This record gives sequence, structure tokens and C-alpha cells, in this order.
Amino acid sequence: MKVALLASLGSTIDTFFPEIVDEWRAKGVEVVTASSTDSTVLPFTRIGSLSRGPTVRNFFAPQQIRNWVDTVQPDVVITNTATASAVARLSRLSVPVIYFCHGLHWNQGRSLSDQMWKLIETSLVNRTAGAITINQDDERWFSHRMRRDKVLRLHFGVGVPLETYPHAPVTPDGKVRLLWVGEFIERKQPSDAISVLRRLKSLGVDCSLTMLGEGPLLAAVRDQVANSKLSMDVMLPGRSDVRHYMHASTALLHTAKWEGLPRVMLESLACGRKTYAYDVKGVRDIPEVVLAPEGYPELLAEAIRDDTMPNGTPTELIFDRTLLDVRRTASEMHDYISSFIKSGV
Repeated sequence: MKVALLASLGSTIDTFFPEIVDEWRAKGVEVVTASSTDSTVLPFTRIGSLSRGPTVRNFFAPQQIRNWVDTVQPDVVITNTATASAVARLSRLSVPVIYFCHGLHWNQGRSLSDQMWKLIETSLVNRTAGAITINQDDERWFSHRMRRDKVLRLHFGVGVPLETYPHAPVTPDGKVRLLWVGEFIERKQPSDAISVLRRLKSLGVDCSLTMLGEGPLLAAVRDQVANSKLSMDVMLPGRSDVRHYMHASTALLHTAKWEGLPRVMLESLACGRKTYAYDVKGVRDIPEVVLAPEGYPELLAEAIRDDTMPNGTPTELIFDRTLLDVRRTASEMHDYISSFIKSGV
């Protein structure tokens, strides 16, 4: 079979799919890719009118996507990321379109923004031949609107290349060394991580925090660190290879309002690190995660304190890391796509 993989950005393909594509190709599957920016997963086609977010430039994208599909003649299009998936499903392609949903854009679905995204996605369901989901909430949403056999749930998302994220024992030295990884944007709530650290300090916990990433809120977080007199306890090295920092930490801290299924938490699990996070969509599906109510950093700090042993390490993490193997994910997706094509939908 031949699979066409479409995303808004080439970096999305390069981040999540190389190992999956390698496994598919080993099974004899042809794979072609396309996005608005270059990808290293070849053969690749640039869709110039596609973009990360909705813009007037997307007006010409349906025709460009149709031209691409007519040229490469795949059996199915797997589309990922919100804009690319919406445009692809609106393009009236000659082949089925499967939406690989990394996360429907709402948590509880109550805000005006949530309602807008729900309306958009509901309008696209009848143009969606199949859906691949990575958390229980999104699986439930699609299953109520599509045939159940057309919805696949990947319990460990796109998986983890275990050789790249080896397990490493936590070095106990009496200090809680927290790692936070993500974009410095409103949904990720980076300022809450500082509030968690401040509360831990007030509880008498010897702790530090490293925050990896960049984004528009980084300057505000730097100010918050300075104003809280935590400059000696918080490191902000920017964007960097997470593996070194993961192995140097005792645990991962995550403060997002909602997620699809955060891969960094799976990578942390592969490395043998527990995650402390808010009880929100996508995050609650992570094995061994310790949760606190969203929006209450002080309760998250208390959960960390209560789960920490005297030597500064979390209570024991018991999980079979082989379940995270990206090859298992690739095999699940291969079987789903194969049966999908054979069904003639």
C-alpha cells in the first residue's frame, strides 16, 4: 500500500514520524510526505499555501493538495495537525483521509474558544474517513460520531524510540530536581511551574527547577523568577536536548491546561522519571502520573512533597518501558491502515 503523510509543518513530520515511517517501509509500505515547510522524510512535496494556523493563504491549499494526491496516487492520506487536517478534509480528495489527531483543541469544552473548536471539528466529521486518537477523551468524542471500527486509540501516542531515551537510575542526593519542558505559551502555563517551586520552598523542600523551551512568555517567566528571588534555583537554558536534563532530574513537572498525549511525559517515563501534572485531558492518560486539580499549583506542590522520599526521589516507579516502543505504535497503525484500505472505505 501507499500512504501519503500530510502535516502543516515539516518539523512535525520530522519530530514524530521518522521511526514510524522506517517501520512501515520495512513492511513494504510506500510513504510520501508533504507540508508547508521542508521535511527530511523523503520523498517530500512542499504545499506552499498551507500554514500552521488558519490564514487567507490557505485558500489555495485545497487545489495544491489535490494536485499532490493526483501526482503521488496514494491509497490513503494520513493528515496531522489542525490546519492541515481541516484543509485536507475540505479538499474533496479522491482517496480516504484519516485524521491522526494529536489532540482536539479543548479540555472540558466549556469556554467560547472550546465551543468554536467543537463546532469546526463537528462540521468536519462527515469528511473524515477514520480517526487515530491518543487519549481517552478524544477517542470517546470521535466514537460517538463515527463508526467505532474507524477510530483507533494509540495508548502510548506516537511511541518513544527507546534507544534514544535510555533508562537511567535517579541519583539521590536529598534534593528534588524538577524538569519542565515545553513552549512558553499560555496553554502550557509556565508561570505555574514557578509557583509550584515557590510553594515547595515554603514547605521546606530542597528543590530546583530547570525549564527547557522558548516562546512569548519566556521574558515574563524570567521576571517572575527574579521577583520571587528564585534565580539561584531556576535554570532557563532555552531550547536544548532534553535527554541530558531528563537524566539529571528526579522528576518531570507539567503544567499545561490540556494536551493530546504529551510525548515528553512518555520520554520521561522511558528514562525512569515520574511526572507530576494537572488532571486534564491527555495528561491523565499517562501511566504513573501523579495529578492535582488544574489551576492549583500549591496542590501540585503538595502532591510532589507527599510523593517524595527522604532522599529527594519520588516513590517507586513501576512500569514496563517496552510498552512505549515506537515499533509497537508503528505496527498498530500499519494494521489499522491495512484493514482500513481492505475494507474499501
